[in-house]
Amino acid sequence: MKLYQTTIVTWSILFLAPSSSWAQSIAAAILPSSRSVQVGTFATAFATIVNAGSVTATSCGISLVTAIPATFSFQTTNPLTNQPIGFPNIPVDIPPGAAQSFVLSLRPNSPIASTDVRFSFNCSNTNPAPINTGLNTLLLSASSTLVPDIVALAATTTNDGIVSVPRTNGVAAFAVATVNVGANGSIIASAGTGGAILPVNISLCQTNPVTGQCISGTGPSVIAQINAFATPTTF
Repeated sequence: MKLYQTTIVTWSILFLAPSSSWAQSIAAAILPSSRSVQVGTFATAFATIVNAGSVTATSCGISLVTAIPATFSFQTTNPLTNQPIGFPNIPVDIPPGAAQSFVLSLRPNSPIASTDVRFSFNCSNTNPAPINTGLNTLLLSASSTLVPDIVALAATTTNDGIVSVPRTNGVAAFAVATVNVGANGSIIASAGTGGAILPVNISLCQTNPVTGQCISGTGPSVIAQINAFATPTTF
């Protein structure tokens, strides 16, 4: 907002010291990172909020930030089984150093072009978790007809979701498993770094899910026919 003034304006700044009950920080993540559903059906994903503070984070919940034509709800889950527990849209407390898992549900009521949907992960005594594209956002689209809906999960050699390149000009790899829970379709698979600018070249190939060997050419993208409930892999 611009202020156009002809008089002197005095600004007062209030500094607040954090209280001992303030939870220092929370972080959040979502899996999978994308869904593509038919209008009127539910797109679900799992989310986790981690309390990295030294006190209990209180009344932690999730709200929709991006304006899209869809109804939204969240519910806590059992982290061992992913089964919903409790009641929808009820915030919970998270002890220090602990994590709470949730299931997110979005039900589009009209078509949605591919949109990076953002959420607010917030507790009553914390700042919201930082929003990081691809980490705790959901790439969502909705169509009036049934379309392919590819759910993808990545695995790294260290089992921590981090690909460590040993040195300049070094090489590191990770694998991606997918399942199509929508309609048959021809899919273009590619890899990117989201909003980050990294000095890396990324290439991939479709692999044999049993042996891990490439069964396609290697390049910046791969075209594959993925039928409903098929489970192709890439490397």
